[in-house]
Amino acid sequence: MARLIHIIYSSAAKTPFGPEELLALLGSARSKNTSLNISGMLLHIEGSFLQVIEGHEGDIDALFETISQDPRHGNIVTIVRESIPRRAFSDWSMGFADISREDLEQASGWNDFMSNPEAVRALVPGRAQKLLTAFKDGRWRSKAPRTTQMAPVAAPKAPAASPLDGVGVAFQPIISASQRSVISYEALTWDIRTQREMTTADQGSEVLGAIEEDARKRAMLISNQPGADFGININVRPINTEDAVTKMQSIIDQAKAQNLLNRSITLELNQDYLNSDLNSIITIVQDCKENGLKICLDDFGAGRSGLNQMEMSQPNSIALNAQLVRDIDKNGTKQAIIRGLVQTCDDLGIDIIAKHVETPSEFDWLVSEGIDLFQGGLFGNPKLDEFPTDVRIPE
Repeated sequence: MARLIHIIYSSAAKTPFGPEELLALLGSARSKNTSLNISGMLLHIEGSFLQVIEGHEGDIDALFETISQDPRHGNIVTIVRESIPRRAFSDWSMGFADISREDLEQASGWNDFMSNPEAVRALVPGRAQKLLTAFKDGRWRSKAPRTTQMAPVAAPKAPAASPLDGVGVAFQPIISASQRSVISYEALTWDIRTQREMTTADQGSEVLGAIEEDARKRAMLISNQPGADFGININVRPINTEDAVTKMQSIIDQAKAQNLLNRSITLELNQDYLNSDLNSIITIVQDCKENGLKICLDDFGAGRSGLNQMEMSQPNSIALNAQLVRDIDKNGTKQAIIRGLVQTCDDLGIDIIAKHVETPSEFDWLVSEGIDLFQGGLFGNPKLDEFPTDVRIPE
């Protein structure tokens, strides 16, 4: 079965596009893409284009090759190409900033994305929505190619379950500051005796891997409740590439077996294996996305984690390393790093989760820089076999 993907790219017109040229472009695009069962959106502002095209992999790659050869525009930048679980756009449409409403009303398929704030909220939440909004707000505006040669929240109680031998599953909330609500719970493999998350320091990698496999299964069973409107974040800490593929495929299979694919499931990946067998990792990451699972690069800023892993895996989110967050309100070097990272993630439609937040001052600074998702003792500690009900969200 053909994989469903989308490509999001920006480009710049080589010569000005007037209303007639833009309407002609809309008409030809709608006709061609309807015949190929390709959907998406094309936006134009002052000579800059940003386009989303979505459909079957072979059709999208062929169309993008044709688009790349179109002499009417240049400076084409592929922002993202990835598998998707479903289409975000049922109709081909176009937004304009420099064409009259009267002209648009004479054409079918136009969208008032540029002037109507409700159009943004009506989009399916996800990377495409973020990038289209970023384009509307002034980012990803390509310039014409050079002509020179130089170029407190309540949660449902989880059903009681017997812990593993000395090990249980603890749930810690991830909150949205803007929504003032819990959006997900991270499932932690919990050492009942020491009351903390288990690490390789407690057990060898292989032993810990087997323990975590059982804990993941329990976490997914516990989270499978009728009416639950929150997500679940599941840790994947493989010992090698083959182990990573096995673990991630196991989660896909279990989500299918429990009918959890409509839930928001995020796999938090340790990135140290991402520099090994790239083809295997990219394939399983795409399989996860195709089945509706999200990818988070965990502990970002530590070990081998870095921008090259972000470019390769194209995650839905990254979770900041504890050292980057600690005393961020006082450390100018860390602040500069975070500001640059926020801009990069905004441009790529990636969410940032600030973990290990312990003080109101850390929270206030991170919120002021545009970060919305948080986890840490300031909001709520892990709770064994239950979703915490005493979640705190600062005013």
